[in-house]
This record gives sequence, C-alpha cells and structure tokens, in this order.
Amino acid sequence: MKKYTIATLGSHSALQILKGAADEGFRTNVLKSFTTSSRS
Repeated sequence: MKKYTIATLGSHSALQILKGAADEGFRTNVLKSFTTSSRS
C-alpha cells in the first residue's frame, strides 16, 4: 500500500489543509520559504 504525503507552503490556510489531510490519514509536511533582502 502506498503512503502519500500532503505538503504545502506554510500559511494560515496550510493549517486547514493539513488538518484535513491528517484527519483522512495522510502524512503531512509544511514547507517554509526563506526570503533574503539586501537593504543598505
């Protein structure tokens, strides 16, 4: 049996998506995006 993982970028909506996925038995993963800024 295949195990699927639901992944999404971190946000308030991601919490809702991953909660539902976990409730249905899917593994979940949150991706954090990094931004860099060079301000002088």
